[in-house]
Amino acid sequence: MNRPSLKAILSDRTLALMLALGFSSGLPFLLVLGTQLVRLTEAKVPIETVGHASWVGLCYSTKFLWSPVIDEFDVPGLSRLLGRRRAWMLVAQLGIAAGLVGQAFADPTHGFAFLIVIATFTAFCAATQDIAIDGWRIDAAPPEAQGVMAATSNFGYRLGLLCAGALTLYIADFAGWRTAYLSMACLVPVGIVACFASSPQPTRDKAERAVHDFVPTPAIVRGFRIGVFVLCAMLFSTLKIIGWLNPWALALVMTALAVFLSIMAEELLAKPAMRSYIAPIVELALRFGWLLVAMLLLVALYRLPDFLTGVMANPLYIKLGFSKSEIATMTKFYAIWIGIAGAFAGGFTITRFGLMPALIVGGIAASSSHLALALLAASGKSLPLLALAVSVESFAGSFAGAALIAYMSSLTTPAFAASQYALLSSLYALLGKFFGGFSGDAVKAIGFPAFFTASSTIGIPVTLLCLLVWARQRSVSTQAAREAAPAG
Repeated sequence: MNRPSLKAILSDRTLALMLALGFSSGLPFLLVLGTQLVRLTEAKVPIETVGHASWVGLCYSTKFLWSPVIDEFDVPGLSRLLGRRRAWMLVAQLGIAAGLVGQAFADPTHGFAFLIVIATFTAFCAATQDIAIDGWRIDAAPPEAQGVMAATSNFGYRLGLLCAGALTLYIADFAGWRTAYLSMACLVPVGIVACFASSPQPTRDKAERAVHDFVPTPAIVRGFRIGVFVLCAMLFSTLKIIGWLNPWALALVMTALAVFLSIMAEELLAKPAMRSYIAPIVELALRFGWLLVAMLLLVALYRLPDFLTGVMANPLYIKLGFSKSEIATMTKFYAIWIGIAGAFAGGFTITRFGLMPALIVGGIAASSSHLALALLAASGKSLPLLALAVSVESFAGSFAGAALIAYMSSLTTPAFAASQYALLSSLYALLGKFFGGFSGDAVKAIGFPAFFTASSTIGIPVTLLCLLVWARQRSVSTQAAREAAPAG
């Protein structure tokens, strides 16, 4: 496939479309997580239940489970008119609009379960939209333009967060939550217009050839079985805490499911549909070898402190007595510009010093920034301390986020662009979203100051892992260069 040059990307409308699609991607995120947690806290929902409600975000973390569907299958009728990526974008965007309307009319006090179900639907559609947009971004520009595309997408994403955070809280403060969520539903057409205005990207043949050539090995079968048991264990823990089923019945169901899938592993992996799920992972394993284990562990742990503290930040502000307007002004409107500065600082550092140094600096800064929240929690309501905490967290978090996006993008291959990026972006959020659901229980047990302090210490092993991966990558590169050099 002939991709446009970097000069063409900068001179045509592609960046403008990427900006609008980034906005569409960022809009629903806080409406099912941060902003919704403010709504629940204000409705006097218990703090541990507020934490459990953040598990709605697991839809983002598990999107790798259905990303091959977006890569491999058409939307009947629509794909012929719009192309595969844009067809999935449109379906997801219509689902987001419907979900936000449903959230607007849900009552968190008397209809908590209904609200969570609708929010989960919204999150599922939003995650599906992200898969399609990420695939379109990678297909639409050459590798040398991906940094510009990622920065533009990140800027649009933050504008979407600004509306979903600050604007929603302002409207809710003066007109109520229903009006606020209905207003956000009215912004979904921004992404729909960009979807229709963008160009379809032909990616099918390359991905289909790669999937066709994939043959599952015994090691792949064993890995599949281990993954099944891990996912079933996490699902059991989540549903047990929520209390949807009797614990013994739930354990029996999860065990039976894990055993069944393990027994059927070889037969399942032999099916063409399952190959679409496994082939992107196998391609990564063949390319990086055992180093992939450390790389995936790094991706999974890198933003873990941010996910843990992010769930409890807004409830902390409400508990300290800040109004929704104050929270909107400081943590959304003000923070967005600090975050943009952090993202550009991260991009500059990558360009000037390299990807791995930027990743290390970002990891240290992001985890250390949570100490500012611990100081705020221990000191009580204080606008100057709130400004300090928001400034440090937003700059460091965006710096680290830009570095991680660039790192994950560098690991993908064009044949499986959407699937591999969805896998990596899901992995980086999976542990954080899962353990973040227990953050309310942790706060209830040890209090806000100790919780934020403890979360910052996770940055220590993450930094060591960054150094390990960097050293190993340099060793592999040096060895490859020696092997490629002519003898004599």
